[in-house]
Amino acid sequence: MFLHWLQNVSPMVSLCPQPLWKGEAASDAFANSDVCGFGSFIRTSSNQCIWFSERFVKADFTREDIPVDDTLQKIISALELLAQMASVWAVAQLYPGHRIPIRGSSFSDNTGAESGSNKLFIMKFPQCLFMEKLCLLPATFSMELDIQHIAGKLNDEADALSRWSGVDAIPFSSQESDRVRISLSDLWIPRFAPQKFPSDAFLLWQLPSV
Repeated sequence: MFLHWLQNVSPMVSLCPQPLWKGEAASDAFANSDVCGFGSFIRTSSNQCIWFSERFVKADFTREDIPVDDTLQKIISALELLAQMASVWAVAQLYPGHRIPIRGSSFSDNTGAESGSNKLFIMKFPQCLFMEKLCLLPATFSMELDIQHIAGKLNDEADALSRWSGVDAIPFSSQESDRVRISLSDLWIPRFAPQKFPSDAFLLWQLPSV
């Protein structure tokens, strides 16, 4: 973990506080038996919006060697931390290659995830493993994450995205073109590679792979 941190974090740290990102973000997770879902949305002050919605099963976690309970509902706080990681990833996609440190504010309706995210300390297993990943990801993107509590009944958009089947109409009239796809593997162990922005830009050479 320390080697990964050294390889991805700048050796210089500014003493100036990071400016607060002017936008709205919320995340949510649900679990039922061996199935779980994650939903997040990021909305900028200029009303640009991207969103995330994925479903995973216990076998997906086993394949990535992530120790979780057979009944995923028992570790819902850990899954809520994973949903917050998706928010960090989504904000980073809005600002590819940015060099300005920002502090992102995100809403969560799970008090356990909220408390752990702001203290960056959990001793309970396997939540502590998810917390370790949540610490590394923002540091990799030169970001800070400020989790604020929102009542469950008010977190309806993120909740709907976390429970979206992928077949029904997209909740809250979100557009498919604004969707960010994130695999469980990328969330757990980010693998960074050069990308084109915009994606249809023409190059006379091939992008190098990791």
